[in-house]
Amino acid sequence: MLLNSLKNIVANAWKMPVYRDIYIRNSSPKIVGSLSDLQKFPILGKEILFNLTKNKSFQFDKNIYLIRAMANLEGEELVLPLSLLDYKNYINFEKRKFELVGVKNTDLCSVVEFSQNSTIIQAQSILALGASYIPLDGDENKIFQDIIRYKVTVIFTIPPVVYRFMDYVQSRNLKTSLRLIITTGVKIPDVEKLDQRTKSILGAELIDTIGATELASFAFSCKKHRNYYHFVDQHQIIEIIDPKTKKPANKGEIVITPLWKVDFPLIRYGTSDFTKIERNLSCDCKVSNKLLVSGIEKRLTQSTRIQRYLVDLQDFYHQVKDSLLWQNFFDQKLWSFLEKPKLLIFITRIKHVDTVLVFIEKSKFLLTLRKRQLIENAIFKMTNADTKIILCHQDLLHGIAPNYQDIREIPKKNLSKSILNLLKLC
Repeated sequence: MLLNSLKNIVANAWKMPVYRDIYIRNSSPKIVGSLSDLQKFPILGKEILFNLTKNKSFQFDKNIYLIRAMANLEGEELVLPLSLLDYKNYINFEKRKFELVGVKNTDLCSVVEFSQNSTIIQAQSILALGASYIPLDGDENKIFQDIIRYKVTVIFTIPPVVYRFMDYVQSRNLKTSLRLIITTGVKIPDVEKLDQRTKSILGAELIDTIGATELASFAFSCKKHRNYYHFVDQHQIIEIIDPKTKKPANKGEIVITPLWKVDFPLIRYGTSDFTKIERNLSCDCKVSNKLLVSGIEKRLTQSTRIQRYLVDLQDFYHQVKDSLLWQNFFDQKLWSFLEKPKLLIFITRIKHVDTVLVFIEKSKFLLTLRKRQLIENAIFKMTNADTKIILCHQDLLHGIAPNYQDIREIPKKNLSKSILNLLKLC
C-alpha cells in the first residue's frame, strides 16, 4: 500500500520542472521498486516550495484549494495548492489524527483561534469523523463563555489560549463540559504537567500535536507518556535522519514524505525539527506504529519559533533596529553626527504567551522623535507576538551581549544580573 502510493507521487513529481531538475542532479530514480529507494531522493526544505510557487510550477485549475502559509523573512508568502483529490486526502489525514487522539462521534467540537484557512480543514475533518462542530467567534471572553454555554466537549487550539481559559474558569469558579483539549503550534515545556492542570481546572485531558501547514498534523503526544510523541500512522513515511551523515539514525531531523499529497507531491521534506527516538517505552495507544519520539528538541536552522512563526533572530533584530532608526526624512543626517540609540531584544513568556521585549535608550528615543508604532508594526508583521517597548537609561543596556536573546527556556537563576535588572522594568 505504501509502496504503491510512493510510486504514484514519484511519477507525478518527475513531471514538475523544479523537481525534475533537482532529481536529475541527484541521480534519483524515476521508478521506485521498494521503500528503501526513497533514500535515493534528496532531502528538500521550505525553499523548494517557494521556488515552486514563484516559478509557477503548479498549473492552477478550477479544482484547486490554496493554503496560505507563513511568509518568510523577505515577506514572500507561501501559497500551497491542493487539488480536489489532495484536499480530500488532507481532510482524511487530519481525520485520522482526531481519531487517534480520542475524538468521538458524540462530541461537540470547536476550533479556537486559528485562521479561516486552517479552521475550514480542521472543521471538515471533525465532521468527517461523525462528530458535531460549532463555530465560535467574537472576542476571547465571548468564545470562553460560549464554550461553557454550548457545552463544547472538544476544542482544538493553541497552548496560550488554554492557559487563558484556565484563568478565566478558575477566577469565576466555573465548570466546563470539556473532556478533551488538543493543542498545536507552540511548544509546551511539560505536556504532562499541563495535562494535570487542565484535568484539575477544566476537567479535560490534554493532547498536544506537532504539524506544519505544508504537512498537516504529523505527530501527537502519547496518552501514557505525555512528553513523548507518536507519528500519525497512515498516509505518510517518516524518517529520522542524522543531519551530518544524511543517514537514518536514532536522533536527528524529522523528514516526512506525505503520501496524501498526490497531485502536488512533496518527497522527503526536511522539517528542520530535531528529535530522538525512545525505544524503551511502551503504551496502549491505538496507533499501529508504536514508535515514540521526544518531541521537538531544537531547530536545526537558525530559525526561532515565536508564537507560530519562524524567524531568524539576527535578521529579526536588524529589521526591528531599522524600524527604530529610519523613521523620519532627516534620519540620514541625524545618525551622521549623533550616536545611534542602543537596542536590546529579548524573547520571553509573559502569562504563558510569547512576548517580545524591546529595550531602547530613553534619552535618544525621546530626543530624536522616534515612534513606537512603527517598531510594534514591524514586530507584529514578523511574529504576531505581544510586544513591550521599554525605555531605559543607557547604563542598563551596556555590557549585555548578544543584542538579541531567546530567554524563554532559561531559568531566572541562570540569567545575568544585568538582564534581571532589565526584566524588573517590565
